[in-house]
Amino acid sequence: MRLNWMRRLLCAALLLGLLTAGAAEPATVSGMTETNYGMDYIPDDPWPFNITNGDREVPRIAITVDDCYDRNWVREIFQLCQSLGVRCTFYPVGDQLKQDALKPGDVELWREIAASDCEIGTHTHHHLSMESMTAYNVRLYVKYPQAVLDQVLGYHYPIQTVRPPFGAVGKTNAQVQNIRTNLNKVGYHHTVLWDVSQTNPDLAIDDVRNGSILLYHARHKDFVCLQQLIPQLLEKGFEMVTVTELLGIEKLPVSENIFTWNAKDWE
Repeated sequence: MRLNWMRRLLCAALLLGLLTAGAAEPATVSGMTETNYGMDYIPDDPWPFNITNGDREVPRIAITVDDCYDRNWVREIFQLCQSLGVRCTFYPVGDQLKQDALKPGDVELWREIAASDCEIGTHTHHHLSMESMTAYNVRLYVKYPQAVLDQVLGYHYPIQTVRPPFGAVGKTNAQVQNIRTNLNKVGYHHTVLWDVSQTNPDLAIDDVRNGSILLYHARHKDFVCLQQLIPQLLEKGFEMVTVTELLGIEKLPVSENIFTWNAKDWE
């Protein structure tokens, strides 16, 4: 009798263990799997590692806004794009986002951008070149902004594209390999560069081609340029889309699995 009772306890313990293990399985959202530390599954695609432009046969282009230190100009550019019915991609520096998390007005701005047809990428955590970084620091500086953005938004918004500071992607084969290998380890297949960087609208209009990626910053002169440039580009028949749309990369869904940085996961 005592042996049978012990067997029942053992079976109950095993069953409880199985149920607990099942609860720890990664959550699945719309076919995309995310682990319990917020890593997203991003499928491979045909684009090269360093991307300067999209399809040259299609009149679609992407306006990108780097740094985002001044939220007043972030807001102005965002509202301009919204009023003209165009989409853009913002590449904020993670450290600035961390400061924005302490200001309700800035938090609301980023939540509004995230909920719109625009897109948020990452410009790494500090505006430092990755070329001289250690393998671990490449992973840290690229991935940590995901944790900061999730904190600002209150939910997991998958960051899918990386804009390297200074457009620096390696001067030597060793630097290129270090950056590429460690970006891949944190889920990124590309760096997004540009083929147009001109704040004079009369000159910029001549530089834009099908598939162009335009580089701007959150500052006054760039806003003034975009005020004049965007209507001209619309007149010429260009459609302004996000970077993932330009590249035909499927946008990952948001979820409740907020990403938190744990150094041990990325050593």
